[in-house]
Amino acid sequence: TLPSRVNVPEDSYTSLTMTVTNTDSAPIGSFPITVTATETGGSISDSDTSWLEINGVFDINVSMLPDSRTIYQGDNTNFGVTISSVNNFSGNVNLTLSGCPPGATCSLPSSTFVPAGSYSTVGLTITNTSSAPTGGFALTVTGTSGSISDSDTSWLNINPPPNSSPSVTSVDITEPDYCIT
Repeated sequence: TLPSRVNVPEDSYTSLTMTVTNTDSAPIGSFPITVTATETGGSISDSDTSWLEINGVFDINVSMLPDSRTIYQGDNTNFGVTISSVNNFSGNVNLTLSGCPPGATCSLPSSTFVPAGSYSTVGLTITNTSSAPTGGFALTVTGTSGSISDSDTSWLNINPPPNSSPSVTSVDITEPDYCIT
């Protein structure tokens, strides 16, 4: 905002500062701002245009692949975790994991660097699942950098190991009551 009226001494000048506020809801882009000064009475006028550049708020996007995976108890597996730069974010992102199955070992790097306009991919490795219970587990990776945070969830389904061969504990052989000839 600018004042609607300014007194300028003869053979002098007056400086004004314009402040633009509340750009959180403004669209991203370049916008011309034109200021026109007109002498009282309207005989002298001059304009100048400057450009306002709104780049948006820095942010990150965390995504995990695949969305779900099924393994047998005793198997190891991996998920890919990609942290993408939004609006030219650049910096270290701290990573945390929740939902690791009890008895299993889940390994995720504690942080990664994300370059401006790019991304970083790390691996989530899950081992020692032989003592983990069967069932579905929501694995959530959260990335945080200062006040910026995002997370994504994938599912890990652990099934009991398949039987490698049928086992017979006992066989009851009795004589039939009748015979077909």
